[in-house]
Amino acid sequence: IMCGLCAVRCPAEIVQYNIAVLCRRLYGKYIAKKAKHLQEMLAAVGAGKFDDELGELMSADQDKLKQLYKDRDMEPR
Repeated sequence: IMCGLCAVRCPAEIVQYNIAVLCRRLYGKYIAKKAKHLQEMLAAVGAGKFDDELGELMSADQDKLKQLYKDRDMEPR
């Protein structure tokens, strides 16, 4: 559905991938359980827990940002 090939052939001219995106958004808003860890993180961000780190990133030059990106923790493959 998400590739859009069926939209070209649809006699009703319905763009199915837009319907799929709408369904996914409605499911996330009204049906899926709210993630507890997400609410906790939003509260921490709202309280300013990460303001210092964000300030450091905002003031860093491009070389520093490249080095931080290169040294980031990554999940194993």
